[in-house]
Amino acid sequence: MITTWEILAAILQSWLYISLFLIVAIVAIYFLPYRSAFANFDVIVNKRYLGGAILIGLSITLMADILLVGQVLNWSLHPSIIAVEDFMRKTWHFLALASFTNCGLGITILIFMRMSGAGWKSIGFRAPDISMKLMFGAIIFACIFCCYIIAPIAYRILPELLQIPLVNSRSTNNGLHLDSWLLRESFSHASSQGKILIILWIGFLDPLIEEVFYRGILLKELLRKVPAWIALSGQALLFAAMHLDSARFLYLVGLGLTLGYLVKRTSSLLPAVILHVILNVLTLIVIWN
Repeated sequence: MITTWEILAAILQSWLYISLFLIVAIVAIYFLPYRSAFANFDVIVNKRYLGGAILIGLSITLMADILLVGQVLNWSLHPSIIAVEDFMRKTWHFLALASFTNCGLGITILIFMRMSGAGWKSIGFRAPDISMKLMFGAIIFACIFCCYIIAPIAYRILPELLQIPLVNSRSTNNGLHLDSWLLRESFSHASSQGKILIILWIGFLDPLIEEVFYRGILLKELLRKVPAWIALSGQALLFAAMHLDSARFLYLVGLGLTLGYLVKRTSSLLPAVILHVILNVLTLIVIWN
């Protein structure tokens, strides 16, 4: 007999890894000495503000996970087989749980900005240092680079050279990555309004939240303390690790490096947000079809 506690333990074990990754990032930010002021960003991150914001944001998200699972299983320590099967069958449950982490990052960002008095411009929402034509040219080039160079190397060439199977614990039996499979299944069963909500969240809000946290807050602090290549690599590794998807890890590292370079080169989050939105929307279009 499967208990609610066993289901919660299986679902929430990812929080151990998420907490570990964030602790490593915070330690790196606050125990490395400043080497220079990065003039293209205005606000220096205060460790009390960011640490408190992360604690509050992810605590709220963790409670949301527990409430969702408890509500679906009727708050029973020994839920019926029908309730468990219904929970496992409805993919939107897992899509919601997967989205809660970014909800927590969004709450973290809002709390941090409120506590520190930082404005959107101070974390990177400003006009880029290059012309609009050059910016959109860079976005188009980066999009092609991600789709036709990074993706093939990450998903096919390198795994074949290293003899790494593409299908792993985070993949479904048909070889689709779990996140892609969840999206496809959710699309197939969602109403028109549900599909619009998925597109708005995955296509637009997720990229915005991730860019503000990884490239707007984390990257700018690392650039003040370590050489640029270490800062870019560090934020890309955390970005990839936080997705908890080994099948997409190499691709996400490459994507994080590309997005980070765009931010550093233009001193603006706008190019990275636009590129991230384009790539997520393209992914949704492919999955939907």
